[in-house]
Amino acid sequence: MTNRLILISAVFFAAAVSGQASNYGPFSCSTCGSGFDASAFNVVTLGTSSTLSTGNFSPSSDIGGGVAVFGNYTGNGYQIGSQMSTVPNPYTDNYTMIVNGSVSTNPFTVGSGSGSQAVWIGGTYGTFNSPQPTISTSPASNDFDFLAARTSLDNLSTNTLPRYTATTGTPVSNGTNYVLTASGTGLLVYNIDASYFTNQNLGFQVSLVNGQSVIINITGASSSFSFSKGTVVVYNGNTVNANTMGGVPVLFNLPEVTTLSTSNGSINGSILAPYASFSSNQTIDGQLFVASVTSLAETHDQYYDGLLPSLGSIATPEPASFLLFGGALIAIGLIGRKGRT
Repeated sequence: MTNRLILISAVFFAAAVSGQASNYGPFSCSTCGSGFDASAFNVVTLGTSSTLSTGNFSPSSDIGGGVAVFGNYTGNGYQIGSQMSTVPNPYTDNYTMIVNGSVSTNPFTVGSGSGSQAVWIGGTYGTFNSPQPTISTSPASNDFDFLAARTSLDNLSTNTLPRYTATTGTPVSNGTNYVLTASGTGLLVYNIDASYFTNQNLGFQVSLVNGQSVIINITGASSSFSFSKGTVVVYNGNTVNANTMGGVPVLFNLPEVTTLSTSNGSINGSILAPYASFSSNQTIDGQLFVASVTSLAETHDQYYDGLLPSLGSIATPEPASFLLFGGALIAIGLIGRKGRT
């Protein structure tokens, strides 16, 4: 396993130097085979154990983009990929929906109604609403490496991002939100205390412009954490919402959290919390990379299109860091060997 990850790390570094293909997002690698690109999915659940048995997904409303579920999917007739024709995600994949386990639900729609979509289901399933998706149930033995994805996503969240040299920045209250205004160009990683996200009266706002990618390591968070007033992203002077066109380069990282929720405000921006069981009664304008979802309000496919750390930019480049980072960004793309459509 170690030799395999070292080899993957070297391959990714070569890809980072040469550049990625246009249909790959930041959470993937253009040279790691023809599996699916995690950047193409609105919600990814990865479970919390070596068997991934807890990576279940139970939405409470429509999902704007595609979903990748490494446990079981249970819904009640909701639509998957409801925004695919209005807010398209440029990162492509063979499938709109991937479920490693079984699908247990009332009939629901996959895609935005403009034509058949492809889904991959490892277990049992029932019926779908028209138009019927194209269903694959017999993938090649190495189609998806779920355990590698689980392990590597953990490494990205708990080792790579916290080791990045942080940019100094202090949120300032404007009476409505704590506002963090990005300063500089390129990838900007901030370490922000959890208390800025748990105030009952103030939300958290990130303001940035083209040429800036913001990753926020939320530090000091308890294992059970809630965004009390939600988050706001103001990108190029416009507040991100359900119909925002294009990607949003803001990512919140919560490696310590095992139970994550929202209480009184929508979420703008993407969330990386690989150990967390996520529950929300608020809308989400961004991607979710979590362990499982027990309840999820309407979710809009505002994909993360920012930068991620390069190997040379880690603050303390220990040998283990090179290994962890290479594996992290490769396997979050869920390494596969199936040709793209």
